[in-house]
Amino acid sequence: MVMVWKGDNRNRLAKSLVTLIDEVLQKFPDRDTRNDGTIGDVRHQQEGVKSDHNPNIPVGGKGIVTALDITHDPAHGFDALAFAESLRGQKDPRIKYVIFNGRIFSSELHPWEWRARNKGPGDHSEHVHVSVVDDPKLFDDTSPWKFDLSGAATGKIMAFPPKLKRGDTGPAVHDLQNLLGIAADGVFGDDTENAVRSFQANNNLFVDGIVGSHTWGVLLASSPFKNEKPTDTMLAQEVVDEIIRNAAGSNLVGVKWKDRGVAPIGYVKGMAATYGLVYAKWKAKDSAALVMAAMNSGQDGTDALAWYDRQFRAAGMDNSMTGESTLRHLFVLLIGLGMRESSGKYFEGRDKSAHNVDADTAEAGLFQMSWNARNASSELPRLFAHYSAKPDGFLSIFQEGLQPEETENFGSGEGVAFQRLCKTCPAFAAEAAAVGLRVLRKHWGPINRQEVEIRPEADALLKKVEEIVDLKQRAPLSIPAPRPLDPVQLLVLVLMTLLKEKPMAEDLSRQGQADPLMMILPIILQSVLAGKQPNINDLLIAVLTGKPAATQGQVPPVPQLSDPLAIVLPILIQRLISGSASGGSVPASDANLPATIPAQTQPDLPALKQLKELLQTFKDLLPQQPPIPGTAPNQEQTQKILDLLKVILGPAGKLGPVNGALGQTIGNLLDGKKSAIGIIGAVITAVLQAAGPALPAALTGLVGSFPLGQVLLPIFLAMTGWGTLGKMEKWAGASAQSVSK
Repeated sequence: MVMVWKGDNRNRLAKSLVTLIDEVLQKFPDRDTRNDGTIGDVRHQQEGVKSDHNPNIPVGGKGIVTALDITHDPAHGFDALAFAESLRGQKDPRIKYVIFNGRIFSSELHPWEWRARNKGPGDHSEHVHVSVVDDPKLFDDTSPWKFDLSGAATGKIMAFPPKLKRGDTGPAVHDLQNLLGIAADGVFGDDTENAVRSFQANNNLFVDGIVGSHTWGVLLASSPFKNEKPTDTMLAQEVVDEIIRNAAGSNLVGVKWKDRGVAPIGYVKGMAATYGLVYAKWKAKDSAALVMAAMNSGQDGTDALAWYDRQFRAAGMDNSMTGESTLRHLFVLLIGLGMRESSGKYFEGRDKSAHNVDADTAEAGLFQMSWNARNASSELPRLFAHYSAKPDGFLSIFQEGLQPEETENFGSGEGVAFQRLCKTCPAFAAEAAAVGLRVLRKHWGPINRQEVEIRPEADALLKKVEEIVDLKQRAPLSIPAPRPLDPVQLLVLVLMTLLKEKPMAEDLSRQGQADPLMMILPIILQSVLAGKQPNINDLLIAVLTGKPAATQGQVPPVPQLSDPLAIVLPILIQRLISGSASGGSVPASDANLPATIPAQTQPDLPALKQLKELLQTFKDLLPQQPPIPGTAPNQEQTQKILDLLKVILGPAGKLGPVNGALGQTIGNLLDGKKSAIGIIGAVITAVLQAAGPALPAALTGLVGSFPLGQVLLPIFLAMTGWGTLGKMEKWAGASAQSVSK
């Protein structure tokens, strides 16, 4: 326990406040004291204003401090609001004023009436402030204080995020980083401290890099992220059905919970489905799920995983790392909490014996949560807004095995809407409670008393849920960080390609047979679709042997992503034949394509069959989803392109439109080198694709403000397309010659 400062050889605390803090410590020995305070810190000294926390009153050669802060900790009996109300009712003449949670009452101005303090959000929310009058006869009066907290709502606390500083970790840091708009890793390091200091400076707060009640309040009130909805990740119905089937046959169904019996079958199934949803959201980087999955913070005053660390370790469940295991173990605890609070009944209202009947404190639903928890995390009002607009929370699943009952809601406004939503949208109740357990564990009596059971059967079921989601639910593609491309290997690849390309350019009969570019393109495409860099060894083997590497196997399952390589190739063809170029005549635009092609220009060339098959392969590899307007042509447009290619592909022996488009000199120079150019373009395209947004940012750092990274991708895509089109032109020339013979 941290003991509050009471005096030193220069200054001292008013004797009446020494008496008060001693009485509080005696009556509430287990109370959290981290926000207790007396003499002012550096902030108070630097503000240059009169503060009762500073020793401004000289008595007997010492300065007297006339203010005391007492930490709000209702979980251990000390409810700051009830305490302040008791002092207000007693009207003790020693009191100058009392502040708690943005409100103040005074013995002088509007005597003993609460009023708004108007000093900003989060004002004195984690503690109650008591100032005594300046009269030495009163501030040094050591008479006992009279206060009664019997009317406090046990275990239901007004929610305030914890004070954070450099070195802290865990879910509250995740929430802070999301509010600041910086990368959220759950670690309060240099970047986070710099962002906090910048925010404090921009909002006229004391700049110390520490996130206390005032900084939290302004963040929660002014953050541009406060109205954003959570990631809208919906589970496919087949995934939900598979989860439910596995839940029905799991060992958790038969578990007899202490003092609660067997859980309703709908509760087991519903919690499994809800975990599947949250797990999918976590994979999609949903901010609320990231808060849930953060590592054990070690702050057992706010984080239920830290409070239950001993029990988790005994069960072999490690929460020391951020990720899916910590998320899963949180839901193991959550399942136990639901059985303790409501016996798995989604429609439960407040306890009959409780006195909290106002909208903010009346608990509701599976986890008996109340609306006054909302300020503990920005994710709670965000979840509330999202589910209020779209209250799809697996209600029909949770209803199985239960006879629904109507339970009373209390109050009005958002508080009563929260109670209603907890009962009609169980997935919301679960997500809100999961966030709350990481930042507000004292909100729940059974958690505080460590009465909630941690069952390995729940962990086993949730592991199975993860497997089902991983197997059946297609999540947004997560691109891994790329390995540096070895320039020596790329140089070897290009040189080998040139060596093979030269004899192929001179011998038309060999063109299109084990062509290096055509061997490499499928490997590149597979790598990009899988979200990986191409394996340079596979590329070298393909060029050297004319056969794909044995490690390639079949094309992996296609993620839900429109692949640029597969889309851009048809676009490049369309743009090439739509613009004016030397060496071939072309129509002005696709809108002016001729309805029919003259018969004499429609030979059924083998090369065109290969082109059509190649384009069809790209089409088959792409996800089955509507094309992006103005990008990939439809089947009719593609056929028009194929027909036009028959027209524009010139006879063998002279430059076609691909090389000819670059001019006679450059075209002759690059003739026979299209595979090398195409390979360079394809490899670097795949690298840029796999690097995602990180590489352009890194390149921008190298070249200053010029957005080089944004320019490189289309350039290398164009190189790939040009090299590919050049090879197709070569094939068409060879086929035309064989037909004429």
